[in-house]
Amino acid sequence: MKITLKDKLKMCKLHIDEGMSLSHISELYGNYHVSKIKYLIKLYKAHGEEPFLNRDRRIYKRDTKLLAIGQVLNGRSLRDVAIEHALIDSTIIRDRVKKYNEEGEDGIQDTYPRANYLLKEERYKAVVDKKIAAENERLRAEIAYQKKSQSLVKR
Repeated sequence: MKITLKDKLKMCKLHIDEGMSLSHISELYGNYHVSKIKYLIKLYKAHGEEPFLNRDRRIYKRDTKLLAIGQVLNGRSLRDVAIEHALIDSTIIRDRVKKYNEEGEDGIQDTYPRANYLLKEERYKAVVDKKIAAENERLRAEIAYQKKSQSLVKR
């Protein structure tokens, strides 16, 4: 079961606003790991809703990544650094540190956003919408051609 960002935000609100226990939230979301829920709650308390909502055009610059890696290498915990940088998952920092250790500073580059993950139904709907739009364009062109040919015949 894929947990969306909206679901993760809802988990935080269930715990903070409604006082629901972490184990109960975990059960509601297919036994989602309690430690990950704790991380999300800390992230929510530190940054509010922003890390969960504004993910569309997030660009991670090389300098910021190197700063975070340096903080981890100087003894700060992965989770603390990830929360400070508003990362939705603490394993992102772990992967960056691993890449830095393997490839050095040259292995760390800017990261640009990619297309959002779409569920199967959303992908199907997008394909159908694209086909319908193409058919509409073709039919409009046909109608315009018929109108033009009728006006020429009348002359």
